[in-house]
Amino acid sequence: MIGEVFREGLELYKQKWLGLAGLAFIAGVISTIILAVLMGAAILGLVTFGLSAEGPTATEELLTNVLPMITNIIIAIILAVLVGLGFYATGLVYVAEEEVGIGEALKRGFGRLFHLLAVKILGTLIISIVAAVVGFIIGIVSPVAGVLLALVAAYLVSLLFVASDYLVVVERKGVIESLTESKHAVLKNYVSVLLTAIAIAITAAIVYILLGLIPLLGLLLNFLIVTPFYTNAMTVAFAREVLKYA
Repeated sequence: MIGEVFREGLELYKQKWLGLAGLAFIAGVISTIILAVLMGAAILGLVTFGLSAEGPTATEELLTNVLPMITNIIIAIILAVLVGLGFYATGLVYVAEEEVGIGEALKRGFGRLFHLLAVKILGTLIISIVAAVVGFIIGIVSPVAGVLLALVAAYLVSLLFVASDYLVVVERKGVIESLTESKHAVLKNYVSVLLTAIAIAITAAIVYILLGLIPLLGLLLNFLIVTPFYTNAMTVAFAREVLKYA
């Protein structure tokens, strides 16, 4: 499976690499603007409050000034996450559908944003429950072993849903159906899925580290080239290979 996934991922990426780089750039700019405007205003407000607040009115000023600033920070983070997910979904559609252009991919990708968000939330909930149960049971005997095995369990369970993003965004299936179909397909060839996931993680880490040694240029290459390859092209290729066993 490893070879097939990398071959298909590279083939998909070669066809759409420039558009993917453009999407990554736009997503980065929008997220940066959101964070800069909302969080910048909040931080400035916090600094101003810290310099001026004193005496018996400090508590009242805290409630009327600081809490809204903290709310702005939370909103900024949520919006940035939603923008990132939307462009991630856009990239999946853009890579998976050969004839689809960026405009149509944006429409279809953001159209499935909240379905993708639901998959992420529900999948994370399942993973967290399993990890918590494992950690609790093992932690009774050894707290350290409990934490370590909880992390291992979380990773192993997360692999059950490697095709769910593709299913819910590209094939437009329901949230539960996407998670269930992905789980069934993975369980039919779990060892190969595990080895492929490890191979992808290792190669990604090596590439990121090597390019990270190059000042500025390496950062740009990682953001505009490497990240779209692994998060979009390889996600589609991996999902398609896994779903052959569905």
